Amino acid sequence: MNKYIKIIIPSVICALFLSIKYIEDIQYSIIIFGLVIGVFNWNIHKYKLYIGVFLSIVVSCISYGLGMLSYFGVWYLIDLFNFKTTLNKETGGVLLLLSSVVFAPLLLFNLYKFVFKIPKTKYTDWIIIISIILLVLLSQLFTFKDNKTDDIYRMFFIMWQIIMALALQIIITQNILNKPNY
Repeated sequence: MNKYIKIIIPSVICALFLSIKYIEDIQYSIIIFGLVIGVFNWNIHKYKLYIGVFLSIVVSCISYGLGMLSYFGVWYLIDLFNFKTTLNKETGGVLLLLSSVVFAPLLLFNLYKFVFKIPKTKYTDWIIIISIILLVLLSQLFTFKDNKTDDIYRMFFIMWQIIMALALQIIITQNILNKPNY
């Protein structure tokens, strides 16, 4: 399989599954994300194939769950210390932005280190930084939409998975990308 196709195909598959209207529940898309990343990188797992794919799904679910917990945890601290009087509606948006486009991706990148043999290079750091910047810019683009409907949030989630799948694929396969073609 061409090494560039191996990077792009998981993002396309995630986007196709998410664009199906019958997959309304977010937990299916999280499982599909972990499954696609796990299957497409079957030869780079630290473990055997089935364990690696299973761990990929678990990592995907854990990072989503911890990202959401970070959102609710910060809200709990705000409520605990009675900071709500000084905060406004935009604070919730900032907290959601931080949890979905900063905390969750960082958790995802770090947790996938337990599943795959990820080299620690300067490219890895740059890919992480660029993907988070892209997610922040994308979230701001969707924030300024006048009609905040479920379709807007669904589209943001699709774009989130495309960016994260691309970033993960580049990070995971960077050793393969650096090899010359013969």
